[in-house]
Amino acid sequence: MSACENARGDCNGDPADGCETDLTSTSTHCGACGVSCGAGACKEGACVDAAVIQTAAWLDGQAGGFCHAPAGALMNLCGDVEFCADMGVLRAHAGGLELDVGFDWDGVDTDGNIVDVGGDCDNQRVSLRIEKDDAGGVLLRANGPQKGGGLAVPILAGRHLVGYRVDEASSALFLDGRKVAEGPGAGATPNLVDKCGPGFVLGHRISYWWEDTDPKSVYYLRFAPFFAHLRDGAGPTGAWTLAGATSPGQGTVAFFDAAGANGSLWTPKVGAQAGVGKNGSTWVTDTRSSCLNPTP
Repeated sequence: MSACENARGDCNGDPADGCETDLTSTSTHCGACGVSCGAGACKEGACVDAAVIQTAAWLDGQAGGFCHAPAGALMNLCGDVEFCADMGVLRAHAGGLELDVGFDWDGVDTDGNIVDVGGDCDNQRVSLRIEKDDAGGVLLRANGPQKGGGLAVPILAGRHLVGYRVDEASSALFLDGRKVAEGPGAGATPNLVDKCGPGFVLGHRISYWWEDTDPKSVYYLRFAPFFAHLRDGAGPTGAWTLAGATSPGQGTVAFFDAAGANGSLWTPKVGAQAGVGKNGSTWVTDTRSSCLNPTP
């Protein structure tokens, strides 16, 4: 018989059923007959951690989000004030902390904050942002609460779930179910303070009167956040799981998802005050058609 084509294989050696195996997605024959992914999964002919497959399916199920297409749009997740404090969030986290954020980004604007918790105190805050690098690429960067440059990895336009873990000793960054970077910790108990900024914000913080909505003076992203989960007890060197990231559980401090979205409000399932849309941010059911026009 002729050789198999189109990424299929005759892995059982039976000519009667020909090229019966799909080598792009079969975990026991991944890329070639006999190549097993063990506890992992097979995606496009390569073995990946099962969490990558699970996360991709979870992301495919997310359509809505808070439209951050207008310059300066944001969600303030601890009240309808520029400076807000929720002491369930803005305090010392003795065992470290974990932050997971889901968002859809069009890739057009490449400098701006995804989330900022704690405000302006550089060593007492956590932030996730997207920014250009010196080589012309685009980076996802995680900071805090720690000195130094934090963790950074390349990122492409699309729908993402980002996880950041930091405690006294170590930190780790997860992108779409895969650990993509790890490094030093905060050097001390992570402590998010309430005296230095606007609390818990999805989108670019607006904490000072001179930070107006003119994109020429402040960098923004056109993106649509749809999920946020903040937990005590990081364990950044441990395994990340989709279930742990996307379900409230022991240690959950603040949890927001689409079930609480209502116009310009985002009601938390767990912790924190109700979120309030600022500068035109409001929930839409389909971000791709209503808000964002992603690049090919």
